[in-house]
Amino acid sequence: MPGLNHEYAAALGPVVDVLEQLDVSYYIGGSVASSQYGVARTTLDIDLVAALDAGHVAAFIDALEDDYYVAAEAIQRALTDSSCFNVIHMQTAIKVDVFVAHNPAHKRRQLHPLAGTDRPYYFAGPEDTILAKLDWYERGDRKSQRQWSDILGVLRVQGVSLDRTYLRNQARQTGLSELLEQAFDEAASM
Repeated sequence: MPGLNHEYAAALGPVVDVLEQLDVSYYIGGSVASSQYGVARTTLDIDLVAALDAGHVAAFIDALEDDYYVAAEAIQRALTDSSCFNVIHMQTAIKVDVFVAHNPAHKRRQLHPLAGTDRPYYFAGPEDTILAKLDWYERGDRKSQRQWSDILGVLRVQGVSLDRTYLRNQARQTGLSELLEQAFDEAASM
């Protein structure tokens, strides 16, 4: 995936640059994070969680509007609803989904170079990546084989380095314990 990683970096780099200039905490999640920690797979979007506030919006838009499709109304709605908006890098057509959130996972984020590149970015930790994927899998009525494969890939690759106590505690708090244990069992039998 070296070519695709170059495109990811081209689409992601300027967005992260702006967030860093604005001193906004962020991390990469979703399939890009699960590919970082588990088994790589292609995706045409990048999930980014950012602690963006209303005071950042004008500078964020000004910095990106020449190279990205950016909808100010969508950003304002995401801030109001604590949801997400996207920006689309016009050169690569890669979409960066920005989830507006001030959550504890920001404290557990980890700095890694994007696979195939030299530039470091903040990623959700592997445990938080698994938990987010479990949540999405559950919300999708346990039908997405991509989500499940991503979960198993991170579990297999990270293995004993995972903080299983943290995973189990968080899964218990979010009602995902049974699903996490199923994933542990299936990953161990592969």
